[in-house]
Order: sequence, then C-alpha cells, then structure tokens
Amino acid sequence: MAVRTAARTALAAGMAATAVWGGAGVAVAAAPGGAVGDPTWRANAIFVDDGSVVDLTVAEAAAARATVTVGLYLDGWECTVDGQPAVADVVRLESARVVGTVGYACSEATGGGEGLMPATLEGTVALDVTWTGVGDPAAQPLFDGAVGRYVVRDAEVAATVSVTGGLSAAPEGNFGHLARESTVIPPGRLR
Repeated sequence: MAVRTAARTALAAGMAATAVWGGAGVAVAAAPGGAVGDPTWRANAIFVDDGSVVDLTVAEAAAARATVTVGLYLDGWECTVDGQPAVADVVRLESARVVGTVGYACSEATGGGEGLMPATLEGTVALDVTWTGVGDPAAQPLFDGAVGRYVVRDAEVAATVSVTGGLSAAPEGNFGHLARESTVIPPGRLR
C-alpha cells in the first residue's frame, strides 16, 4: 500500500512539474521586435523508496545562478526542505549536476490528536545527481495564451540520494529529463 501511494505521489509530482514546465512558471518579457524571452534550462528527477518520494529540480535562467528545489513526500507527513546544494548546474539540454546536502523537517499530517503535539522528523537529504541527455529533444505544447517554445529531452540519471535523521531511506531514481522553456505571456492573455 505504501509503495502504491508513493508511486502515485511520484506521478502527481512529475505531472505537477510538467505543468510548471509547460509554461505556468515565471513569465519572461519579450525583447523588442517580438523575440521570445531568455530561456530557462531545467533538469528534473524523481526518486522513490518504500513510502517516500524525493522530487528534485534544478533550474538555470540566462544570466542567473542555478536554483534547486527539493520536494520530500512521505505518507501521512507534511515536509519542508531548506537549503541549497554546493553544486548546481544545467548545461542546456546536454547535462546537469547537483551535489550537496539540504535539511528537512516533517510533521504528522493528522496532527497530534487529543491535544497532543504532532510527531516530527528532522534530518538531511544528501544529493549527488548527474543527468546526461539521451535521444532527440522534442517540442511540447505550451499552455493556453503563451508564446514561445518548450523542449524536453530524456535523460539518464546517475544518482546517490540518501535521507538520514528521523527518516532513513535510499530512494532510487526512476524518472528524469532535461528541458528548455522560453515563453512569453502576451498582456491580457493569462486567465
């Protein structure tokens, strides 16, 4: 049951990430002459262990530092993850790398019940993840009202991910890709 729920959570996280990459993210202003804004390069991977899911995304926009988002999902727990890994880089649709450790804090989703404080878990997520693009890039449709391009390329993911502290897990990767998003939302078109 926990494995099925974790798999459903991983699928939902992947679909949510795809929705964000499909254009629901930050809108980029058009350059003079109607050119599409600067691209954002992304890499995503999902790691699953019995009852736990780690959703990892690294994004790098033109002339900006890479940012890493780590989502930790556990059956019956609400988790937050804080910190930025030491290494975070995306090389277009070719490759990406994340190395470092972030902290997490989880509390029981049901509360403590009967006036008790909810149980908590704290610890770290250690990441050493490399994406290598495979196959040909493929253009994907954008969300309604957006102008631009969204291109995805499958990736092989070589990773060591470990969760320590209140939770102990060694999730394994089962999904990964690289993406390039360059979109503009014309004024008045966002609903």
